[in-house]
Amino acid sequence: MQHRSFALVVFLSLVTLPAAAQERPSEVVRTLERSATRIQHLLGETRRVGDVRRASCVDQQLSQLTATLRLALERQQRANRYEDRGDRGMAERERALITRLAARGHELEREAQLCVDPDALEANRTRVTVLIDPDVPTDAIAEVTDRRAVFAR
Repeated sequence: MQHRSFALVVFLSLVTLPAAAQERPSEVVRTLERSATRIQHLLGETRRVGDVRRASCVDQQLSQLTATLRLALERQQRANRYEDRGDRGMAERERALITRLAARGHELEREAQLCVDPDALEANRTRVTVLIDPDVPTDAIAEVTDRRAVFAR
């Protein structure tokens, strides 16, 4: 009975933790790296368009994200060193700090997107581009269009 109640407490504690708190430090680092790559691509596109103001804004967000990524890597190394020394308390502290950096990474990526298109992330606004394969029968397209009209009401 006692074993079953312990398992329930552990399960409930995992369920109630926010998603970012459940991420492992290595996952946070990979997420930050992917965000940095997406922002680098966004910066490249913005520079190709020639919009200096927006490119500068995206570049600022990329710089901040790069600093956040470096901090996460440093904290990950510290956590590993503490773990090697047997200081689990400090290792857990470092891991907790790393998971908090995930939210900052998401925020910076969102801000970079807002630099390019301030309206893109507004609440209740979505841009949808539909590409229809030329081999799709015309009557199937008409059926989808009719359904959309029903949902729009």
